[in-house]
Amino acid sequence: MSVTPAQGKNILDMLLVAESSLLAGRTVPAMVLMYSLIDSMAWVAQPGSSNLRLRFEDWAARWLLPKMRATTPSITATDLYAARCALLHTGTGVSDLFKAGKARRFLYSWGKADVRVLEHAIATGLVPENHVAMHCDDFLAAVRVAVADFIESAENDPSIASRLESAASLGYTHIPHSLGKGSG
Repeated sequence: MSVTPAQGKNILDMLLVAESSLLAGRTVPAMVLMYSLIDSMAWVAQPGSSNLRLRFEDWAARWLLPKMRATTPSITATDLYAARCALLHTGTGVSDLFKAGKARRFLYSWGKADVRVLEHAIATGLVPENHVAMHCDDFLAAVRVAVADFIESAENDPSIASRLESAASLGYTHIPHSLGKGSG
């Protein structure tokens, strides 16, 4: 087994709530959950590293970006980290990395919206060149596959299996809210 039932439930819950949030038009909460899940997986991958940016970018480059190449080929791990920081820390699309010219600002589409409209706006100069477009549904699909691949890799990678096991011992568990019948 590569994850404990509690770990699996927490991961699945995050993905399901992100998906239901997108379906309900609640894009920001969905994106926050996806970026948080990437943070969690990156921490499992490199638990000894205190450099959050390095962990996030390494995990994104290895596990996530290859799944995004068909829909968003130009996005970099730094772009993703900057988008994560912007959304989680300010609730906006503006991060310190964007302001410093080291990453592009994300434009998101979701639902039935066509990401090509945003890409066209960037390409034609309607939106500054230092932006990149991404469809949230494509991002969710890529995150889902990347997380699954990372967890599956534990079957053949003892170091990942060990880190998942260590993380499980620190994670939240689900405790019943009552003692049940006959417990006094």
